Amino acid sequence: MPAASRNTAGTFLAVINLVSGLPWEDYRISLRPLIAYLRKSHSHILNYELPAIKKEAAP
Repeated sequence: MPAASRNTAGTFLAVINLVSGLPWEDYRISLRPLIAYLRKSHSHILNYELPAIKKEAAP
């Protein structure tokens, strides 16, 4: 497996384990994939989750 793929996979597994409350410290984390993941997650929340919550909460 190429080094870039290992870094991306390690970053993904670290994030999933962190969110799940599992150990994440043993994974190699790369900043670029982490920032990309955070940006995509933020965009998803703002564009899809938040409007749905506002719609449900509206009188």
